Formats: sequence, structure tokens, C-alpha cells
Amino acid sequence: MLAKRILTSSRSLTTSTVSRSWFGDLFGNKKSKITSQQKRSDIIEKQDDYINKEITKITHLTRENSPQYLEKKQNNKVKQEFKVRDWKNVKFLHAKDLEGFYDNKVKLQSVVNQSYRDATGTEIGFDDYNSIDLHDLKLRFEVVKQLQSNLGFELNDYVISSNHDLLSLYYEVEKVVNKRWSSERNPNAIVLRQRDFTAKNVYLNESRDEYEKQKEFSKLLKEVEKLEQQ
Repeated sequence: MLAKRILTSSRSLTTSTVSRSWFGDLFGNKKSKITSQQKRSDIIEKQDDYINKEITKITHLTRENSPQYLEKKQNNKVKQEFKVRDWKNVKFLHAKDLEGFYDNKVKLQSVVNQSYRDATGTEIGFDDYNSIDLHDLKLRFEVVKQLQSNLGFELNDYVISSNHDLLSLYYEVEKVVNKRWSSERNPNAIVLRQRDFTAKNVYLNESRDEYEKQKEFSKLLKEVEKLEQQ
């Protein structure tokens, strides 16, 4: 009778089982439960289907995805309406193009007239230049700002500060556009023009070499691509 009780007790100890979750089985506590029909990769792939949907997934915070960093990054972005644009109305006007672009004095005077009209709202002509003084610094600033914008190039500080009436300012601008352009990299270079040669047996070859042609072609190609993107 005593032996029978001992045997019964030993059987109850060996046959008792501990309830384990499938999550424990996944990490190797009960490896025998993972059969060939239910591979480990399948369990990992479908793990979201087994967990409690009410539990929020864990997100590992770093500097790049922290709320403070993302908010600061968003605030530092420059909005499109504040994009810096070129303030010149005449664009892509190089120094070497001034002489050819403003070869007509009437054209240059029309730019001066328009600039003064934009700044003050008053219509003027060339005969009025001498009677318009620029001693008022606010007026001079507005006129010069509009003049530089409409001309397409900047005037140096000496020209702006040393001319106290519109006529003298106009003559200074005329000197700038009539100045023969020369390369700053080669100060001794001679810039030739067709009008410099009056003899019939002498002419100026103005055709471009292959490098200049390819450079101009690449420039035009970029402008076309830019227009197509817009």
C-alpha cells in the first residue's frame, strides 16, 4: 500500500506540465513545438498577427527621429515664397556685352527715364537731366536702385556718391557702357572691333573656334532643358 502511494506520487510529478506561451516557444524554451510545417521564418513573418493589437509597437528614438529634432528641422526650412531672386530686370548681361547692348544713346536714355519714373512716378526727358539734383539721399538711393536693376549691372560706390545730379550720373553710366571690354586675366590683351579696320585688304575674323562653339551649344542646351522642366 505504501509502495502504491509512492508510485502514484511520482507519476503525478512527472506528468505535471507548465503552461507556456507561444512567445516563449519562439525563443527556444520549447523548440520541439516548431515543426517543419510551421517554420521559424513563418512565425517571425506573422508575429504581428499573434500579438495583442492594443499594445503599441516599440519605437527606438534617435536624434534624427526625435520630435524635437523634426520640429526644429521643419521650422528651419526656407519657404518657397521667401526664395532669393535676382533683383536685376535685365538678366545674363555680361560686362563684355555692355558695349554692344547699349550702343545706342537713345536706348540708354530710355532706361534712365524709366528708372526715374519707377522711383518717383514723374516723366522726364534728356533735357530735364541737368535740373534734377540728387542731394536728397533717399531719392538718390531709389533712383540708383532702379537704374541698376534696369541696366542689368551694378555701379560702383564712387560713381554713386560723387554725382549729385542726374546728368552727371548719366554721363558716368555712358562711360561704363562705352568702355571697351578687356580680359582681367590678361590686362595687356587687345580687344579688336570691326570698325577699327578701314583698309579694304584688312578684316577681322570674328568666327568662333570649336571650343567656343561647343561652349555656346552647351549653354543653349541647358536653357532648353530648363524651359522643358518648367
